[in-house]
Formats: sequence, C-alpha cells, structure tokens
Amino acid sequence: MILRDFLESMGFLKPKLKKEDHYNLQDKTSALEEEHRKALREVETALNHQRAASQHVSGIAQKQADDAEQALKTLRGILRRSLES
Repeated sequence: MILRDFLESMGFLKPKLKKEDHYNLQDKTSALEEEHRKALREVETALNHQRAASQHVSGIAQKQADDAEQALKTLRGILRRSLES
C-alpha cells in the first residue's frame, strides 16, 4: 500500500476510484448523454424547418418560372398576331 501511495503521488499510477466517485461519474455521463440527445433533437428540428423552407422557396421559384413561361407564350402569340395583321 505504501508503494502504491508513493507511485500515485509521483503520478505513475492513477488513484483508484471510490464507489461514490464511480456513481458520480455515471450520473455525469448520463446527464451529458441526455444533453447530447437533446442537442441532436434540436438540430434535427432545425434541419426539418430548413428543408421545409427550402421546399417552399423552390415551389415559389417553380411557380414564377411557370408564370414567366406562360407570359412569354402570351407575348409570342400577341406578337405573331400583330405581325400577321
């Protein structure tokens, strides 16, 4: 025991964990794991919101492209009719 205490004090050995230290580490680990899960859920939620916003913007862009294409067809028709007259 004296040799172990000496080696621990010199930094060659790590001291043994006491039972209560072991349980405290388990509690801290569990708390950190729960915080990690919570952070992951928040990131997933943010990603889902971003995806939804991206799809919404994509839908708006598609609608604008369709409207522009329709306007172009209308203008071509008007121009063709005016050239025929």
